[in-house]
Amino acid sequence: MSEDLDLIYDKVKHILRDFPETRDNNSALVLRYWNFYDGGTKDGYDRLTPPDSITRMRRRIQNQEGDYLPSTQTQKLRDERQEEYEDWAKGRI
Repeated sequence: MSEDLDLIYDKVKHILRDFPETRDNNSALVLRYWNFYDGGTKDGYDRLTPPDSITRMRRRIQNQEGDYLPSTQTQKLRDERQEEYEDWAKGRI
């Protein structure tokens, strides 16, 4: 399992480095990953890397390591959405 996560991490970092548009867009990142590393979706979805694993690695690389950061506009939007979620979650307790 750890080796699988290391491999996903390396692949996501490669995509973020070489395809800057994926730094701002999780959908673009997931699709690029699937097409580049998993052979695309033409044979079905069972063998594809789970999208949450891909985006989790993107968050680690950007938020914890500070590498391949999104645009200022995207970061602001993500911060606002996180704040909205936290406010919503407080009301659900």
